Amino acid sequence: MEVAERDLAGSIWSLGQSVGTPAGLRSVGIREDQIATLTQAALAKNLPSPRPLEYEALYEALHAEWAAQRPD
Repeated sequence: MEVAERDLAGSIWSLGQSVGTPAGLRSVGIREDQIATLTQAALAKNLPSPRPLEYEALYEALHAEWAAQRPD
């Protein structure tokens, strides 16, 4: 299966859905009010990333994952 780089995240998400992985952070017990804390914790760990981690972008990504939204 050939996937364009810009479609990689969405393709991985679709694969997970097709094999029955939990749909979003909400489905594994994360509350919406915990997303800010998760974002701060990730930034504090200085996790390796191909691009710099910024609060707003990471918060938006985690919130989208919490809501089980397919990545663009």
